[in-house]
Amino acid sequence: MQRIQKLFIALTFFLLPWSLFAQVTMVVENRKVTGVVLDSKSREPVKAEITFIKLPDQEHVGKLSFNPVRDSFQLTLNAQSDYLLSISSNGYLSFVDTLAKEDTLALRIVLEPVRSGQKIVLKNVVFERDDYKLMPQAKLDLDQLVSQMRKNKSMRIRLHGHTDYKGNSEQNIVLSEKRVQVVKDYLVQHGIKSKRIKTEAHGGGQPLVKDPNASNRAANRRVEMEVLKF
Repeated sequence: MQRIQKLFIALTFFLLPWSLFAQVTMVVENRKVTGVVLDSKSREPVKAEITFIKLPDQEHVGKLSFNPVRDSFQLTLNAQSDYLLSISSNGYLSFVDTLAKEDTLALRIVLEPVRSGQKIVLKNVVFERDDYKLMPQAKLDLDQLVSQMRKNKSMRIRLHGHTDYKGNSEQNIVLSEKRVQVVKDYLVQHGIKSKRIKTEAHGGGQPLVKDPNASNRAANRRVEMEVLKF
C-alpha cells in the first residue's frame, strides 16, 4: 500500500501542468520596489502617475498613482529584468529613468517644477554616431513631452541639437540640425503645433563630455529641451 502511495505522488508530480511551476518561479524571482515622489524644493510628497515598462522589449507592464497621503508606492517587478520608470505630475517636468535589476529597491524620486528658462537633457533621445534617426527608447521621453504640452496649451519650448565635438564642425552643425528637426517632427506628428517649438543647432560646440573614449562621448549626441513659456 505504501509503495502505491509513493508511486501515485511521483506520477502526480510529473503530470502537474507546467503553468503551476512557472507561477512558482515567478513568485521566487519577483522583487518589490518601494518609493516616494517629492517636490525638489519643499521635499513634500507630490501626487504623481507612475508607469513602468519592461526592457528591452518595452512591454507596458502597468501604471499606478502615487497619493501623497500614503507613505510610499510599491511596484512588484521581475528580479531578472530592467525597467523604465516614467513619472508625471501636473506642473512638474516628467521624470524618465531606467531601473536596473541591480539597483536599490527603495526609490526617492524628486520632480522639478516647470519654469521658464529651464533646460533639461532628453535622456532617452540618443543617436548613433553620424546618424539622426530616432531610436526606439526616444519615444518614452517624447511621449511624456507631448502629454505635458497637450495639458499645458501655453507651453512653448526650444529644442537644442548637439553632436560630438569630433569631426568636421560644419558637418556637425548640419547633423545637429537634423537631430533637432526629427524630434520636432515627432512632436508635430503627435498633435503639437509647430509654432510652439523652436529649434537651435549647436554642432559639437557644447559637449557634456570631453573624453578620448568614444563610448563615453556618446552623451554629447543629444537633444535638450528648454522651456520658453509655461
